[in-house]
Amino acid sequence: MLKTEQNSVLKAMNIKQTLMKRELIIIMLCLFLGSNLVLAQSKSITGKVTDIAGEGIPGVSIIVKDSMQIGTITNIDGQFMINVPAATETLVFSFMGMQTREINLGNSTELSVVMQESTQDIGEVMVVAYGKATKSSFTGSADKVTGERLEMKNTSELTNALAGEVAGVQVINSSGQPGTTAAIRIRGFGSVNSGRSPLYVVDGVPFSGDLSSISPSDIASTTILKDATATALFGSRGANGVILITTKKGKKGESVIEVDLKYGVNMRLLPLYNSIQSPEQFVELTWEGLYNQYQVNPDLGDHSEIDSRIWASQDLFSDWGIHPYYNLWDVEGKSVVDPYTGRMNTNALRRYNPAKWGDEMFENGNKTEAILKISGGADRMSYFTSFAYLQDEGDYTGSDYKRFSLR
Repeated sequence: MLKTEQNSVLKAMNIKQTLMKRELIIIMLCLFLGSNLVLAQSKSITGKVTDIAGEGIPGVSIIVKDSMQIGTITNIDGQFMINVPAATETLVFSFMGMQTREINLGNSTELSVVMQESTQDIGEVMVVAYGKATKSSFTGSADKVTGERLEMKNTSELTNALAGEVAGVQVINSSGQPGTTAAIRIRGFGSVNSGRSPLYVVDGVPFSGDLSSISPSDIASTTILKDATATALFGSRGANGVILITTKKGKKGESVIEVDLKYGVNMRLLPLYNSIQSPEQFVELTWEGLYNQYQVNPDLGDHSEIDSRIWASQDLFSDWGIHPYYNLWDVEGKSVVDPYTGRMNTNALRRYNPAKWGDEMFENGNKTEAILKISGGADRMSYFTSFAYLQDEGDYTGSDYKRFSLR
């Protein structure tokens, strides 16, 4: 009886040991499969980050895009290694003073990344009385117009190109002739008796010549100083404002030859309203003037309406009206206009057709401009040379303008 009970206990213990062994095998198998699954869900990326000269960059930050928890930095040689999830598509490389780069991984596990220096915009720089300053740090009242904006105007000279560009600056052009310099008034009229024109300074030197001799294509920028703070360095000469003109210069490390050819047409687009269009209209208006004179001028006597009409027709081509030489109709002067209607006699025919004065005065003019620019520079020097030819024909006779300029 005792032996039977001992056999039962031993058998139970063997079963328990067998079950424990099976559980241990299953746990080991799960751990092995789990480690393989983790390895299958991540990948290792290695590589090197260099600058454009091929030198390694230490301390570059490398992170998985859209994830701030996975990342690393490059070592002193610019090399790196990072374990990322298998689904990772993009790594972001960033470093102070360098342009941030985003690299698409694809199937690559080894990368070679080149980073370039970044240039930071410190704000618009403009020329002022004592040198250059950023627009944000300048406390006076000044405005800058770039050369690109001036060239967009496609004008023959500078002053007309400034029209509408700066608040408080009036550009007064009393002539439409090409090449005419407009008058510029900065914040109204500064003086009653003395000059009202601003002071022009070209590349730091006061300029008193003809502004139309400067080709707008040679101008890099124009700065207009408008208040006493901005013009203080120029003293009384800057009382009416100062216009600083900076011409173009060559750039370091660049040799450029530029050719510009421009062609345009000048024409009058605004019609001439209320103008006399024919000799017949001129004769009728002259007749109407004589009729009104006989009606209202007491020195000519008291005339009835019908008498005034008859006298107007009789005196139309006389010393009182039009010289008889200009009667171009095949009837007598007193019969050119019907006194009862005040209109041309329908039976009066022209003996000849005079030239149309508008065709003789106005015409479509051509504008042709050719510019050759040669520029460049090195470490200690720069050069800029330009040859320009301009032929600008105005829309009325005798208003042509030609200019040869060399700089």
